[in-house]
Amino acid sequence: MPARDLAQYDRLIGLGADRFSICYEFHNPEYFARLLPGKHSLLGQAAFFRAHEYLAKKLTRGSCSGEIIAGIEPLDDTHRAIDYITSLGAFPTVCIFRPTAGSQMQAAPPPDPAAMHEVFAHVYEACRKNKIPLDLAPNIEVSLIVQPGDTIYLAPRTFASRRYLARQRLLRLLARPLFWWKRRRRSPRTAPPRQAQPRPESPK
Repeated sequence: MPARDLAQYDRLIGLGADRFSICYEFHNPEYFARLLPGKHSLLGQAAFFRAHEYLAKKLTRGSCSGEIIAGIEPLDDTHRAIDYITSLGAFPTVCIFRPTAGSQMQAAPPPDPAAMHEVFAHVYEACRKNKIPLDLAPNIEVSLIVQPGDTIYLAPRTFASRRYLARQRLLRLLARPLFWWKRRRRSPRTAPPRQAQPRPESPK
């Protein structure tokens, strides 16, 4: 849930947080209100946009993500969500709707595979047009969402696409020392030794 007080994000950034995800699920306001009554009544959709735009200005390109669900709201709204997220310099993480037994939407039809192919092709194109870095961090494995980097397999064979993919390979190479340094800095081996605390005297 996004913070009402945006200064809370400043404090988190000051403590070292450098990645944020805003999960607002649906771009269409009617679907947001109907399917997310808790988020709608507590904060409203605008609060998610406000937090996302604030964080995108505070951090570097690709440091924020926006999570949405594809396969429920109209396809045009999902495309608009992808365009909005990438226009901020963030990357979209898209979950494919799965009807789950025992849930309130268990009878809802699963999304059309061809439509999902179109969604993820749009993810790739939106990331390319907005120069969003993909898959820079190593060893990120998830199953719930399709990573934007996985959409490269839908990339068209164009010069613009080849140039973008070449840029991503170069960025991954340049980012290796940074991620190595971040992991090393937080490694227990490099942490300062803990000082022994004096034992309290036993009562006589």
